[in-house]
Amino acid sequence: MIETKNILELFKPIVKEVLESMLKEEREIYLENNPPTKGNGFYERDLKTAFGELTAIRVPRTRDNGFKSALLPYRKRITEDLDALIRAMLISGMSTRKIAEVLKELYEIKISYDNISRISQVGIEEIQKWRSRPLMEEYAVVFLDAMVFPIKRDRVENESIYVAIGITPEGRREILGYYLPGGMESAYNWREILLDIRERSVKQIHFIVSDGLSGMKNVITEIYPHAKYQPCVVHVMRNILAKVRVQHRNIIATEIKEVFHAKDKQEAEQLFMKFIQKWKNIYPNLMNNLLTIRENIFTYMELPEGIRSMVYTNNALERLFKELKRRLKTMEMCQSEASAEKYLYLLLRYQNEKFLKRKLKNWEYYFQLYREQHSYTKENIHSEVIL
Repeated sequence: MIETKNILELFKPIVKEVLESMLKEEREIYLENNPPTKGNGFYERDLKTAFGELTAIRVPRTRDNGFKSALLPYRKRITEDLDALIRAMLISGMSTRKIAEVLKELYEIKISYDNISRISQVGIEEIQKWRSRPLMEEYAVVFLDAMVFPIKRDRVENESIYVAIGITPEGRREILGYYLPGGMESAYNWREILLDIRERSVKQIHFIVSDGLSGMKNVITEIYPHAKYQPCVVHVMRNILAKVRVQHRNIIATEIKEVFHAKDKQEAEQLFMKFIQKWKNIYPNLMNNLLTIRENIFTYMELPEGIRSMVYTNNALERLFKELKRRLKTMEMCQSEASAEKYLYLLLRYQNEKFLKRKLKNWEYYFQLYREQHSYTKENIHSEVIL
């Protein structure tokens, strides 16, 4: 059982994000009522709450210095905004009993289980709406990967949590969706996920990056026949190093990095074959397996050099999974599929909002070069998908 103290620590970042969101909304209302003035950035302050001290809270300012938040200090504010906080905690998968304990410590008031349950339904509707939202018609790259985490159904078992992240032609990352179909990772489940993405308006994907799961290339070719498949280079390198002797790892790691950092596809293929020839007598099965993915392993070389390193690995998903596991670890396991979905929604939607606020450096320029070289236009996007 998770102690109340741990629960409070778990929700500190959630409370901070909810509070900062409400502060920005307060300023928007002030600006609407005071049209001569404008926003003037933020200042930071710390705030002591029952969750512990929240540090570096971004408090909005206005040019006329007239904006004063009614939310600070936080514990004096008990309004309809409390519903938003309750929904956030419910979406995180905590029980109504635990939430009641937290709110009692935070606000020194009691909220009935019935009211908490009523608000919970709003959270479920929000999840369904977000997960089925229409996507863009075109994505430059889509990254596919899965992480394993224990989920309780009739009993606790490890299951794969599938996540898809896209990069738009303008260079904005977007979490396209997350999925809990049950069981461990399989190409069949990825097929269903790609069908869902296609049904949500995605007509063209230029590159799809995933690990070397058996059957992935066939699934991608079926659903997005014009997408170019790129096995994740990091997964390939890990697989190689896991299957060679310790005394060979450093030299093999250096040589394979030289292959993937070549200046162009021709040089990469030459270095690759040189690498195969050097090690085929010592590791024949491993080298034969590498030859089977030769056709797709240098797909990223078709892009301009300035953005290749952003495409040939699943690093964006690896970092996201690391953060998910760090937060989920506090829960030890998800008590049900519903609680898992709610917690993932909370974390991934917040992360998605952060992704969409910024563009990857130089992406738009280099990807436009790629599109021009391959004669891609908006008019021909609709011909890319075979329905």
